[in-house]
Amino acid sequence: MSANGENGNGRVRRYGLIGHPLGHSLSPLIHERIMDAAGIRGTYELLDVTPEALDTLVPRLLDNLDGFNVTIPFKEKVIPYLQDLHSSAARYGAVNTVSRKKGYNTDGTGFLACGVPLAGRRVLLVGAGGASRTMGFEAALAGAASIRILSPGIEKARRLAADISRGTGLEDVSVIEGGLTRAGHADTLLNGSPAGMWPHVRGVPVTREIAARTSFVFDSVYNPPATRLLLFARSGGARVQSGLRMLFEQALAAQRIWNPGPAWDDPEVRARLAGIPVGLSRELLRQNTVKYLLTGFMGSGKSTVGRIAAEKIGIPFVDLDDRIRSAAGKSIPDLFSQDGEPAFRRIETRVLEETLREPGSALVATGGGTLLQDASMATVEDAPALVILLDTRLESILRRVGRKTGRPLLDGDARDKADLLYSQRMPEYLARADLVIDNTGPNDAVDTARELIAALGCGEEGEQT
Repeated sequence: MSANGENGNGRVRRYGLIGHPLGHSLSPLIHERIMDAAGIRGTYELLDVTPEALDTLVPRLLDNLDGFNVTIPFKEKVIPYLQDLHSSAARYGAVNTVSRKKGYNTDGTGFLACGVPLAGRRVLLVGAGGASRTMGFEAALAGAASIRILSPGIEKARRLAADISRGTGLEDVSVIEGGLTRAGHADTLLNGSPAGMWPHVRGVPVTREIAARTSFVFDSVYNPPATRLLLFARSGGARVQSGLRMLFEQALAAQRIWNPGPAWDDPEVRARLAGIPVGLSRELLRQNTVKYLLTGFMGSGKSTVGRIAAEKIGIPFVDLDDRIRSAAGKSIPDLFSQDGEPAFRRIETRVLEETLREPGSALVATGGGTLLQDASMATVEDAPALVILLDTRLESILRRVGRKTGRPLLDGDARDKADLLYSQRMPEYLARADLVIDNTGPNDAVDTARELIAALGCGEEGEQT
C-alpha cells in the first residue's frame, strides 16, 4: 500500500522543482528515495525557469503536475498565480510547495522536525535572510525566552526582529550591534547564513569560542553534512544538527501534502524513511570535494582510524606518508638522514598541495608535523578541507609505538624526546583543529572511527547529536 492509499499499479505522479539557476540539486534524489520508501510511483524533475518564462510556465505546471516545489528566486513571485495560501506560506510571505493551486511553506515543519531545543532558551540567530526568518519565527512560536539576531546587514536584521516580535508576540527580540564581541551567551545557536557552505568550507559565522560555549548548535547549511561551525561546537561539547536533516524533512512534508494518507505512519515506511538522511550525506561527499585531514602526534591512530572510517563512509583513504615515500623514492628515515628535515618538509608540502587539488572527498592521514608547518596550513586554508585531531595521551601513544619506531624524531632517548615534543605540539594541534576526537579512552579504533563518522554527519542514523 502506498502512502496515498493507492497500490503500486496506480498512475505515475509527476513532481518537480522550479527555480533559477538550479545547478546541481539534491531534490530529485531526496524525493525519489522518499517515494520509493513510501511506495509512491512518481517522477521528480528539475525545471530551470527564467524569470521571463514564469508567466507561461507556471499555469502549465499547475495544470499538468501533481505538485511542485519552488526555490529562489520564485518563492514570492509564484504567489499571484495561486488560488490560496496555507497559513505556513502566509506567515512567511513565501511558498516552497504547491499542491492543487495552493501554496505551502514546509521549511518551518522541516526545521521543527530536527528536534532543536527552543522552549525557554536564549537563542542566537545568525543571519537575516529566508532561512533565518523561518527559524526565528519558529523559535519564537516554540517558546524561546529571547532571540538575538547577529547579521552584517543591521537594517535587515532590525526589520526581521520587528517582524518576529509583531508576528509571534515575543517581546525580547533584538539585534546585536557591534559585532561578535557583543554576542553574549546563548543556549541555542541557529545559523541561517551561508558561511561554511561548499566549496568555502572553512568559513564560519561565529568564533570557535562562541560555538563551544553554546549547548546546541543548528546549521542550516547542509553541504558539507558537518560544517566547520558544527565541528567547533561538537569539540566544545555541544549537541549539533546539520541542515541536511531539515532539507530532508521539508521534502517529506511536501510529499505528505501531495500524497496524504495513513501509510506515512506505518512502522515499515517510517523505518525506510529513517535511513534516507545518512545516504544523502554520503552522496554529498561523493559528489563534492572535501578533504578531511587527520592530524595528531605520531602513533595517535590516524592511519588505522582513517582507513576504517573512509571505508564505512565510502570515500578514499590517503596516507600522506606513503605518497611522500613514493615521491622521494626513499623511506622517510632515509629522507631525514640523507637530505635533512627542510628537504622533507618541502616534499611534504608539495604532496599535500597535490592531494588537496585532487577531485573527490577523502580522509587523509597526515604526518605528526605536517599541519604544524605554516606553509602546509596556508595550503589548507585555501582548500575545501577540514582538520580533525585525534587527541591521544602520550602514555597510550608510547604503548602503541614502543621503542622500535623507525620514526626520525623519536630516535635516541625516546621517552624524553617524546615528552618534550608532545608538550610542544599539543597546543598547536588543538589550535589548528576544527574537530577534536578523543582517542585515548577504552574505545578501540573501530569505536573511534564510529565517533568520527557520526561527527562528519555520516553516522548510521544520519544523526550528529
